[in-house]
Amino acid sequence: MNLLVAIALVSTTFLNASVSSNLNLQLKTGEMPGTVSIQLDGLDQQNTQLSIQDLSGKKWFSEMIRKQTQFNKTIDLKTMPSGEYLLFVKNKRSQQSRAFRLDNKNVVLFDISSDATTPGGLVQEAGAASRIITRVSATDDQTLYLHVSNLKEYQATIRIVAPDGDVRWEANSNGQIAIAKSLDVKALMIEPGLYFVHIQAGDATVIQEVEIKASKLQPGMAHHVSNAGAGTEMAKK
Repeated sequence: MNLLVAIALVSTTFLNASVSSNLNLQLKTGEMPGTVSIQLDGLDQQNTQLSIQDLSGKKWFSEMIRKQTQFNKTIDLKTMPSGEYLLFVKNKRSQQSRAFRLDNKNVVLFDISSDATTPGGLVQEAGAASRIITRVSATDDQTLYLHVSNLKEYQATIRIVAPDGDVRWEANSNGQIAIAKSLDVKALMIEPGLYFVHIQAGDATVIQEVEIKASKLQPGMAHHVSNAGAGTEMAKK
């Protein structure tokens, strides 16, 4: 299966969020097939938007939670096509997101971490003998660095995709064993906003969040999952 690395800029809780909040989001598979269970705490009576969208930007679910401190809901996803989705929770104080995959009505939840932004990066089983390693970093001059290695058994595609699904930039590995790119966001004429980095290699997928601001780039959390039966770990420096 081809490795897809899509950088799609999107909203969520970032590692150095400037606004303090007690918002806690828990996403679990529901008791019935094709459902997810959402539990929110720490809403602090804030009007909070809950939504689900796919990677093309299409919104499949939206609900406004008004003046609650806690919220629980089970959402039926069985009418939605197979694919990858992001669930967003947003109010004036905080933003969070979680990723999941819907595969023939089966729900696969992504784990979350910040390891893709560390010097070692994320190491994942991808279905073949070699593991892929993914690293994402940014500089104050709005340069985004992407590194995906151990691609001997995988083809790779890298895309920059806006929240509405518009592809802003794309490159392919073309048989190379690694992809290393430094992207000048200013030169790409990408407007400030919240985006993701989506990486898929064989059975492994990573969705790395990146916020583009007027003066800097802010990598966020990485959502990751592997269907190869092994987990994800942080590589050594």
